[in-house]
Amino acid sequence: MERLLLGDIDDVSRPEKLVSLGVSHLLTLDRRPLPLADREAFTYKFVHALDMENVDLLSKISACVEFIESGRTSGGTVMVHCQAGQSRSAAVVLAYVMQKLDLSLEDAMTLVRKQRPQIGPNEGFMRQLELFEVMGNKVDLQSNHFKVYRLNLIAEKIQEGGDLAEVFSQLSTDPSQQPASDPHAVVYKCKKCRRLLFRHTSVMPHEVGVGDAAFDWRRKETASVEGASCTQSLFVEPVLWMQRDILTMEGKIGCPKCNAKLGSFNWFGERCPCGTWVTPAIHIQSNKVDKSQPRAPLKPP
Repeated sequence: MERLLLGDIDDVSRPEKLVSLGVSHLLTLDRRPLPLADREAFTYKFVHALDMENVDLLSKISACVEFIESGRTSGGTVMVHCQAGQSRSAAVVLAYVMQKLDLSLEDAMTLVRKQRPQIGPNEGFMRQLELFEVMGNKVDLQSNHFKVYRLNLIAEKIQEGGDLAEVFSQLSTDPSQQPASDPHAVVYKCKKCRRLLFRHTSVMPHEVGVGDAAFDWRRKETASVEGASCTQSLFVEPVLWMQRDILTMEGKIGCPKCNAKLGSFNWFGERCPCGTWVTPAIHIQSNKVDKSQPRAPLKPP
């Protein structure tokens, strides 16, 4: 692909060489940015990323892709690099090529390897690129696949003893502040006191399962019953009012207004009655909430 280069730390240690190649934009994926002297001649972007399988690179891909596209459409040449030019930077370039040329991950790998045979994103990044492909070669924040992926990352941090309050603030939603694009969008309210609890966009649907792998975002094909959606239970993403309840490993969830018991949570996971193992699990009992549509505003006479 023209005006896009993939390299390592040695390639960017000689700024004058990059300038002679027409490089105008420089993207670093590493633990620290380049020294000022090595980057001041370029439009520069730094993304903190370690070459570890549990590192979330997927959430940063959109910004990287936008930076690359901005550099190329302005007529410049973009250099993307990490330490070895094999894993972190290669994953970002693969995502860009997949999106720009509408290619599968396999075809993008073939194309990029023709120019740089040594590329080899680690297994964690490869799984993230597979998810990127499943979402249509983009990062779809509303995709159930992405929500499950993100929740799994957070669950891992919590299981490792991370700061629960900080973690919660990063992923919780506030149903009272979320503008409903559809005035008839479904909402869920406490059956006892009618307090708004969450919107339909917070529900995490899953397929009827026959094994622990049925809710695993890492698998394109899940162990399920003909792709049938479960209707027995409600599993949701974290909602802001839950903070008082779910900042421990497991426990009960109560209504923030009337304290009626609504369900339970377990960051290690929980089996749905349908057979699917949900990890992590924020489980709301269907018989404790009412599903309804907001009333449409009255039209002026």
